[in-house]
Amino acid sequence: MLDSKKHNHKINLQFIKVCFVVTLLGTLVRPLFIDLPFIFTGIGLLNLLSILVIYVVVKRHWCQRFEALSVFLIGVGTVTPLMVISGGINSQFAPIIPLIPLATALIGGVRMSMVVSVLLIGLITLFVVFHSQVADFTQDSSSQAKVVSRAVWYGLTLCATCYFGIFFYRRNQYLQQQLEKMATMDELTGVFNRRGFMALARQQLTMAYRNQRPFCIILLDIDHFKHINDTHGHDAGDMCLSAVATSIDNELREQDILGRYGGEEFILFLPDTNLQQSKRVAEKIRRAIALMVTGDEGLRLTVTQGIAGYEGGNLDDIEHYISLADEALYQGKESGRNKWVLSA
Repeated sequence: MLDSKKHNHKINLQFIKVCFVVTLLGTLVRPLFIDLPFIFTGIGLLNLLSILVIYVVVKRHWCQRFEALSVFLIGVGTVTPLMVISGGINSQFAPIIPLIPLATALIGGVRMSMVVSVLLIGLITLFVVFHSQVADFTQDSSSQAKVVSRAVWYGLTLCATCYFGIFFYRRNQYLQQQLEKMATMDELTGVFNRRGFMALARQQLTMAYRNQRPFCIILLDIDHFKHINDTHGHDAGDMCLSAVATSIDNELREQDILGRYGGEEFILFLPDTNLQQSKRVAEKIRRAIALMVTGDEGLRLTVTQGIAGYEGGNLDDIEHYISLADEALYQGKESGRNKWVLSA
């Protein structure tokens, strides 16, 4: 499955890099063209240092739970000192503020974006209230009415960017879920594909060993499936695969895992199930499929199943139990099909 946390971590690092480059250009290049007091350069150098520190912290995963917060800290920590010395809400740096919730939403999610927006509105309010005490080294004064007007405008812009940030975040989450589904689900039958099954089965295997709980694996193969494809066509074969998957799923519990292992083979992971219980499950599946009538041709299907299980003690990897189930399946095929066989 796709690792969304790793993806967001990479976005966070890229955002910090962009902030560093922009701040570097503003600190070292801008004074070459505009006559500014040295205090701007000093604050710029402090900002560069703080951004570099946050980058190292995020890069080394020292505060994984607060990575999204770093976006907020970089934005506010970079902009606020510059606004303090350049007229507060009238500062040329103030338009950067509405961008912060957008970036925070994309990285930190809905709640983080809303919290950041509220905090930034509070910051804007403070600049309005203490407008007369804010220094302005740019010598660009504005009336109180203009200050309030700009504050209202920035507040509305903050709300808008927060909304769009949340929208893009949810859209991104939805697309990630769809990609994960495509990567782990079998499109034809609607059950897990081999990759998705193996990932979940390994998780369950670890839990079973930790709690010393039994589990069973059933490997199932549709009998004479090649004959169905050759005689009735691949569309009929696809219909049979979907019908078998649905029939198996109807006999399983919510915690059981069903996957298409490849071709006409299906695989089941039954947690908290011993070998005696797995035999009853296999028999129910065998009977249900034998009673099915599939397609306009009225096809009758049978399946052969191999069963392997773990009932405590030392644990092998998932491939070992699948191999045992496969050997049992082969014995069932050799001895007449339409049956289940326990591994030796």
